[in-house]
Amino acid sequence: MTHADPKPTRSAETWNQIRADFMAGVSGPVLAERYGVSLRTLRRRSAVDGWRRQEDDLQHRRAAALAAEPELAEVFEVQGAEQAHLLFDPKPHVLRRFSFRKASEEAAMDRPQQALVWLRLAERLQRCEDRIDAEEPAFRDIDHLRAAYLRRLGEDPDAPPGRPASD
Repeated sequence: MTHADPKPTRSAETWNQIRADFMAGVSGPVLAERYGVSLRTLRRRSAVDGWRRQEDDLQHRRAAALAAEPELAEVFEVQGAEQAHLLFDPKPHVLRRFSFRKASEEAAMDRPQQALVWLRLAERLQRCEDRIDAEEPAFRDIDHLRAAYLRRLGEDPDAPPGRPASD
C-alpha cells in the first residue's frame, strides 16, 4: 500500500522567497498562510537556517533611506525625540496617538499582527486614560535616572556591555 506524502516539500526557490519576505518584515503567520506551510515549520526553518531580523538591519535600512533622501534625517530626529519624551514624561493621550500611528505604519508595511498589537494598546489606553491621569505620576525619580543611564548606553555602539558610553 502506498501512502501520499502528507508533508509536501517546498523547493529551494520557494524557501528563498519565504526567507526574503521574512527578512523584508512580513510576519510569520502571514508567510505561513501565503506559502501554505505551517507556522511551526516556518519557525523551525528560520531557527535552523538562522534567519534574523536584527536591529543592525534596521540601522542599515535607515542609513540607506538617509542616503537616498537626506530630508528623512529630520523625520528620524523627531521620532527619536518623541520616543524620549514618552519615556520621560508619559501622558496617556500622547501614548495613545503614538500607538495609533505605529499601528498605521505597521499596517502600511503589511504587518497586520504588529498593527493589531499597537491598535489594541491604543484602545486600552483610551479606556483607562481618565484613571491614569487621576493617579500619581507613572514614573518615580529613580525611573528617570535609570532611563537616562540606558539612553547613554545606547549612544555609543562600541561601548562595552554594562558600561555607559564615554562623554
